[in-house]
Amino acid sequence: MKKTALMTLLALVMLLMPFCLASADTDISYLQFGRYPAQKDGTPEPILWKVLKNDEDGVLLLSEFVLDAQPAQESGRYNGYEYSTLKTWLEADFANKAFSVSEQALIAQEQGVLQVRLPAVEELRKKDGGFFDAEGIRARPTAYAIERGVQKYGSGDASYWTSNRASSDPNGQRRVLDKGSFGYAISNYATIGVRPMVLLAKDALGEAIGTGSAKDPFTLNLPEVTPAPQETAEEAPAEEIETPEQTAQAEDPAPPAADEEPAQVPAAAPLLTEGFPELTADGFLKPGEAPYIFKDEENGIWRYASQTLRIVITRQQNVEEKLRWFESQVFFKDGERFQMYPNEPGNKFKMKQMEKIADQHNLVFAVNGDYYIYRVNRRNATKSAVAIGRVARDFTMLYDTAVSPNRKNHPNLDVMALYPDGTMSVHEANEKTTEELLAMGAMDVLSFGPVLIRDGVINEKGVSNFGVTQQPRAGLGMVRKGHFIHLMVESRTSKSKGVNTTWMAERFKLLGCDTAFNLDGGQTAVVIFMGEQLNEIGKYDNKTNSRLQNEVMGIGQR
Repeated sequence: MKKTALMTLLALVMLLMPFCLASADTDISYLQFGRYPAQKDGTPEPILWKVLKNDEDGVLLLSEFVLDAQPAQESGRYNGYEYSTLKTWLEADFANKAFSVSEQALIAQEQGVLQVRLPAVEELRKKDGGFFDAEGIRARPTAYAIERGVQKYGSGDASYWTSNRASSDPNGQRRVLDKGSFGYAISNYATIGVRPMVLLAKDALGEAIGTGSAKDPFTLNLPEVTPAPQETAEEAPAEEIETPEQTAQAEDPAPPAADEEPAQVPAAAPLLTEGFPELTADGFLKPGEAPYIFKDEENGIWRYASQTLRIVITRQQNVEEKLRWFESQVFFKDGERFQMYPNEPGNKFKMKQMEKIADQHNLVFAVNGDYYIYRVNRRNATKSAVAIGRVARDFTMLYDTAVSPNRKNHPNLDVMALYPDGTMSVHEANEKTTEELLAMGAMDVLSFGPVLIRDGVINEKGVSNFGVTQQPRAGLGMVRKGHFIHLMVESRTSKSKGVNTTWMAERFKLLGCDTAFNLDGGQTAVVIFMGEQLNEIGKYDNKTNSRLQNEVMGIGQR
């Protein structure tokens, strides 16, 4: 009897030994890094991460909890995670809200994009990846995620997205179900959770504090860089004489902002410091260093840095959607600003190639403006009452014409004002006169439109009525003072069919812009870096060159 009991005990020991050894070898470390809404009322708390890897490739983290609920694709065609609105939300909106400037500086980047993503099914199933059975794959939601509508099971688990496309449904994306099993959901389901992964740079845990246990997780002693508060603008809708252009398509996400302290500081946008030499804490060159210039046309990356200005330009492409566009992230200190530069100050009708205008002003970065001179020339040629809109240059009023409230032609002549302190504001066409905007301190006032985003809200009325066709598009957005984004979408080429203003608005929104404005597009739209035009011009009126202009909008002196 004793012998039988002993043999049974030994068998149990042998059976359980692999599991004991596995658990002994697979102790997972934890890190507190970033803050995100966690309570039902949106109160943010530190994010707890599992440290899955810490090697030459960097420090791979997975959130311990499901943090939010989002659709994989807000609307429209789903082309997989790589082209999804969820991917862009993670890299922009989530990253901006969750991580400070100092924390973002520790996150690895690829072509200027922070490495914040979803886990893949293969990663969740890896024995050496921190998951040893279904138990390791399971995750519970925060109170905030539950409030956001995440699907929660009786076990307490929440369903969350993986980055894998469903094989059985082209509109589906794979997800984790109850108790660590896998399934899929249609990509526009808004009740599926988000459990992010983040890749930190190598040696990011070098000076971590704590034991790394779940109760005493590692923390990083980082200097805090407080971003400058954003100065908000105003609002916008529509009207004016048709120019030869029209614009783009898109989508609008962004979860409701968490309840914060009354004087809330805007979340830090990604600094995008990868690929630059060593920079100061706020992302610029150290005093005395020569400007840094990087050009890689083949891979579509251009960079510039000085003591007061830093620019990251990336050429992006969606082959399935047949789209190619340029995203320019522009960071600058006080003293730098976007403004208009004339071809010939004494003669506003003198036209020239925009590359040459940018070159004569030694501009680091230049783009087109509102092409107001087209409307002036048309009015003069036809002797008719063509609306020109609100236009000012260099603190001087040029035109101040009201727009018919029944206007149907694109552009609607909404207004964008640039200020000497490096901010911008946007307004409806008849909301303010040119004189009133100058009295507010505006340096340059441009008239085109529609307004895309104002006070963080997409101008649905404007984008649904003006610029609704797929065309070359250009626009300027402001994340906050000192951080602008320019978008230029190519069209009329074999690589890109163009977009409408809805696409522009939604892209700016996904990139974190609180304010955005649609500029002239078509053959006018250009991106110029260090005197060279980067974008291709499609064929229009049998021409494949950019329009001659009387000015450019730019920033930075070479």
